[in-house]
Amino acid sequence: MVEPGTYRSGDETYDQWAARKKSEADADAAKARDATTEQRIASVERRFKARLEEITQAVELAFGDLRGEVDERLGEQQRDFSDFLRDARVMLRRLRSETSERRTQIAAVQRDYEKLALEVEKLRQELAERPGLRSVK
Repeated sequence: MVEPGTYRSGDETYDQWAARKKSEADADAAKARDATTEQRIASVERRFKARLEEITQAVELAFGDLRGEVDERLGEQQRDFSDFLRDARVMLRRLRSETSERRTQIAAVQRDYEKLALEVEKLRQELAERPGLRSVK
């Protein structure tokens, strides 16, 4: 048998030796290519993971900013709605108060009307009882 990497003319021919050397060189080149390919794949994987981490952080920050903005706008809307409710309650109390005052005024006017109607009726009767005056309607 021939030891790898040597040429012995006794056991193999030159062509066999050259073929063996070429095959060994091709195998070494294939191993080197495989190692280079593995290194490249590992490098791409590291860069991909680093970029993915950057993108993940950017998305988390973006959603965090968006959440903050949504919370801020929601707070503004809640304050606006609270102000609206407060103003509506104040207006409702004022309208109820005004309505109560108007009802009181209407009742007073009705009482005055009834008093005046009674007074007018008394005056008619007094005029009707006076001799020589025509009846007033």
